[in-house]
Amino acid sequence: MQKTLFTIDLTAQGIMLGAALILSPTILLPLMIAIPLGGWQLGSALLKGLAMPSKAHLNYFLAASGYLFLLYFANTLSVDLGALPFYPTGLDKLWIAAAFAPPIIGSIWYFRRTYLDYKACLETIETV
Repeated sequence: MQKTLFTIDLTAQGIMLGAALILSPTILLPLMIAIPLGGWQLGSALLKGLAMPSKAHLNYFLAASGYLFLLYFANTLSVDLGALPFYPTGLDKLWIAAAFAPPIIGSIWYFRRTYLDYKACLETIETV
């Protein structure tokens, strides 16, 4: 049963992450794929963290959820910084990097973690 769940999890993540990376020259499609991929990975991390129990999965869930709340509040509470006379022009690129880099790095890390969990599950089954 656990092998089946790991296989489904790994396959779903692989399809969504692979499609997002392949379609990365376009901006809209990877963003549309990122929403279900993020939801899937957060749900997976919460379930594995509580069911297995795994601190790594719970830490990922808490870090990703914290990032989402931080991003939401930064967007909600932000002022129009571009209207300020001393606003540096390169700061826009920094905001874009801060919005895109952590989810990309996190999703690739979590996919790798899921793959390692799957391999460990297969090794456990083979030794039994």
